[in-house]
Formats: sequence, structure tokens, C-alpha cells
Amino acid sequence: MYREQKLVFNGSSFVRGCFRKQVGTGNPAGICLLDEPMDLSWMQLVAREMNLSETAFLHTEKDGFSLRWFTPTAEVDLCGHATLASAHIFWEQEYLETDRTRLASLLKAVHLPQ
Repeated sequence: MYREQKLVFNGSSFVRGCFRKQVGTGNPAGICLLDEPMDLSWMQLVAREMNLSETAFLHTEKDGFSLRWFTPTAEVDLCGHATLASAHIFWEQEYLETDRTRLASLLKAVHLPQ
């Protein structure tokens, strides 16, 4: 028998479309900004509930942010559009005081003026 589990956290969640010119187009990604690292199974349940191609989970580290990506069924090694959407949220919500940040160990995001 299926038992519903509550997915409660104190962070913030967003959905943003990447590579789009108008609302309703592009490739949407879920972004969850966490106060602390969360259990892998919990992140998988959230990604399944969000039901987007990928959901990114981020939390702060000493010199940037840890970043993990999940589809509704599995964790993936890399997701470009969810990484771009995460960087967009940081600058949109003014979470960063600089125009550069490190996301995960291999990725860097740079905010370019329009």
C-alpha cells in the first residue's frame, strides 16, 4: 500500500524555463535552494513530485554551492539547463553579492550585463 510522505523543507523552490523567448516555451527546470544537504532519497522524491526533466538541488559550501541534479527517476551527472536556471535564480533573487560564483566542483557561472 502506498503511504504519502510529506516533502517539507525550509528552503526555496522555483521553476524556470531556459532557452526560451516567451513564456510557455523552452526547457523548464526545478531549482531547490536548501539550507543544508538533504538525503538522496528525499531529493529523488522531490524531483519526482516536481515532474520536470531535471530538478537542481543546491546548498552553500565554503567557496560556492554544492549542486546535484535529478530527473523524476534518477540522479544525473550533469544538467546544463538546470545549472543555468540555478544561476539565474541566484542573480534574480539577489542571493549573490558578486557577478561570479562556483556551482559544484566543475562549473562556474558568470553574470553578463545585458
